[in-house]
Amino acid sequence: MGIVKNIGLVQLQEWNDGTASIYHAEQYANLREMRPEEISVPENTILNVHNAYGFHPSMQD
Repeated sequence: MGIVKNIGLVQLQEWNDGTASIYHAEQYANLREMRPEEISVPENTILNVHNAYGFHPSMQD
């Protein structure tokens, strides 16, 4: 069986950036220090997609 390679693309619009959509579990505390609480999401609401990464809860649908 050969090697399977995948690529994904996420198009961000308006005021959205990578740190608002995709969260790195080990860097969450640093993100909370840099962003006001009003625009951060609680850590327990992040959608786990991998042990180290998760998506913003609004990306569930």
